[in-house]
Amino acid sequence: MNLEFKKELPIIGIVLIPFAYLAFIWNSLPEKVPIHWNMNGEIDNWGNKFSLLLLVFMLPVLMYIILSVAPKIDPKKRISLMGKKFYQLKFF
Repeated sequence: MNLEFKKELPIIGIVLIPFAYLAFIWNSLPEKVPIHWNMNGEIDNWGNKFSLLLLVFMLPVLMYIILSVAPKIDPKKRISLMGKKFYQLKFF
């Protein structure tokens, strides 16, 4: 197995945790779920439970993809100078 892929496995595992949790509780979710809260903590937007799939995808998966592609498209190649700091940023 590629060394770079082995380094990515913990991050991929963390990215997949929300999907696993959502699959576990899917049948117990109501059809209408809150998807946005205002500053006072009051629900101000509702959606069907399939909208949760989009939210779960958008947050961790897209962030992982962006941070994985960033070193390859970095025009000044400065990210490689960060060393472990960039990997730690990606992990958090």
